[in-house]
Amino acid sequence: MENKNILSLDLGTTMGWAILIKDKMDSGSVSFARYKGCKSKPADHKGLPYLSLAAWLGLRCHIYRVKTIVYEDVFRWSSSDAAKAYGGYRGIVMSTAARYDIEVIGHSPSAIKKFWTGKGNADKNVMVKTTKQKYPNLAVKDDNQSDAIALLQLHINKNDRISTGTIVLSNCIS
Repeated sequence: MENKNILSLDLGTTMGWAILIKDKMDSGSVSFARYKGCKSKPADHKGLPYLSLAAWLGLRCHIYRVKTIVYEDVFRWSSSDAAKAYGGYRGIVMSTAARYDIEVIGHSPSAIKKFWTGKGNADKNVMVKTTKQKYPNLAVKDDNQSDAIALLQLHINKNDRISTGTIVLSNCIS
């Protein structure tokens, strides 16, 4: 099958992303954290992270003509704040995908970890270490970037659309 422009997202306040365009992959992480204020400067609006994600995602979907967005589909949370933030981010992904008529597919965290490390409950350090082993020339910024790369590879492997041997790292996509 022909290559599709695929964007993978590890949703969170610091969001990992990886994108495959033709046979080139780029990845990273981006923070959507808001400034919470101090005596000399007021806090950012509570909705700013969502607005920032919507702008960031819409731009990439438009410029790179994304055909599929894959994301880590999480169901359990350590806190209600994390659950609320994830729900907002997921909603933005869904609405952006609808705007650009993009297919959206979720994969469970345990499936991603098992595929990447062989262990469904691998911790963040193991995920990063595995990414560094698989991509020794890649400067892995954090576990969010690592998760997004693993998610992209899992999706490709599951759907057999693209041979994983054809993926090369690129610094020209950002």
